[in-house]
Amino acid sequence: MVTALHKDHGSAEGIHQIHNWNFINESARLNHIYYPKDIGKAARQLDSNTFWLLINNSPVSFIQISGGSSSGLDEITHASLRQLIHMVHNGPFEGFSGAIKEILPIENPFPTQIIWWSNTNKTEKIAEKIIIRNTQQFPTLITYNIYDGEFIISTAIDTIEYSGAFEINRERVIL
Repeated sequence: MVTALHKDHGSAEGIHQIHNWNFINESARLNHIYYPKDIGKAARQLDSNTFWLLINNSPVSFIQISGGSSSGLDEITHASLRQLIHMVHNGPFEGFSGAIKEILPIENPFPTQIIWWSNTNKTEKIAEKIIIRNTQQFPTLITYNIYDGEFIISTAIDTIEYSGAFEINRERVIL
């Protein structure tokens, strides 16, 4: 019997896969046409049994998110992803010794940008928070970007509504 309920569909029907594409090999994965909306989606490369996260569509760039085993994420990749999730709000920790936080504009009680840099030379961004404020200086739009080198690998955007001074609604979109 065919049912429309999500809970009744199995993985054999493809709706519970962690990846968006299957590619026979690296060449097929790299030569596929990707669009900006595809950034952050995963691909499976069948010849090596590896999974890849698209971090840029032009030029096409991936980071490997699992090795050639069927066990899923390896320990190092899992730790890195966990750190990135927590870094959005609190800044970097494990593995980011020496990171510095920059708050802009300087000497302003209502910052519009907070950047975590990999070192005091500010040569590589780790994470960034961009804040748009209303006339009362409440944040109404906050963009969180996580970087891998010069590339943004993850973005989340919060849209916030207020009733007077009280936050009443926050919607988060992950790109």
